[in-house]
Amino acid sequence: IIGRVGQALYFDGVNDYVKVPSVTAFDFASTGGFSYFTWFKKDGKCSSVEGNEVFTSRFGSDHAVRTWWFGCQDTAGSYPNKLVIQVYQDAVGNNGVVRSASVINDGAWHYGGWVYNGSANTASLYLDGVLQGASTTAFTGSFSTTSPLCIGSYGSNCNGKDDNDWAYEYDGTLDDVRAYNRALSASEVSRLYQLGR
Repeated sequence: IIGRVGQALYFDGVNDYVKVPSVTAFDFASTGGFSYFTWFKKDGKCSSVEGNEVFTSRFGSDHAVRTWWFGCQDTAGSYPNKLVIQVYQDAVGNNGVVRSASVINDGAWHYGGWVYNGSANTASLYLDGVLQGASTTAFTGSFSTTSPLCIGSYGSNCNGKDDNDWAYEYDGTLDDVRAYNRALSASEVSRLYQLGR
């Protein structure tokens, strides 16, 4: 379908996803950096069958170990219909969560993403080129896994049901999904947003 930058993909919220095979380029050390960004258009409430709706994710050794997901917060939660990045280092609370200030389910195109900066130990969330906030959880070790990069869903095989977990299928449109193996600066994020406006 017509997207924000050329063609886009529409996900039906039921069983649509893109699975990108695992490569070491998707891994990042806690001292390194990584960035993920995409244009998205979300109509209606953020509420998959299981709850949250995922734009991009990568599953670690468990749903709460070396795992991250980026997407739309469940309407049943305390921050309904907001953009969110959630990074799980381990199962004992060393996790980072950042949410947007505004809701994102207005049917308009938005540019969202997150940046992990190991030198600053922050996971920063951006919406339409503007920093929304940053987690300062002290991550350690390496976020490496054999799981694929999932677009539009969640899980070790991009189907959370395979892990007795949730798939968090996305119902909406994504365009120009990008991954960088470094931490983008705030000015670089702003330029990417301006390029797609």
